[in-house]
Amino acid sequence: MSETVTIKQVYSKLNQIEEKMITREQLSEYLETFAVMTNPETVEGIKKSRDDIRFGRIRAVTSVKDILR
Repeated sequence: MSETVTIKQVYSKLNQIEEKMITREQLSEYLETFAVMTNPETVEGIKKSRDDIRFGRIRAVTSVKDILR
């Protein structure tokens, strides 16, 4: 014999599933982070940038000319 399911039960179950889902934006962010963190050259560049900041090797940039110096 088949079991009867109400619309309310279906709606409740769908809400439970939805609570565990991530948005497209979140998925995109995770994939971008994964791509960055699995690229050794990018990770090394991030480490070097952090060291530059820590040791004061920074300068103010207010225009494109500042970058090209």
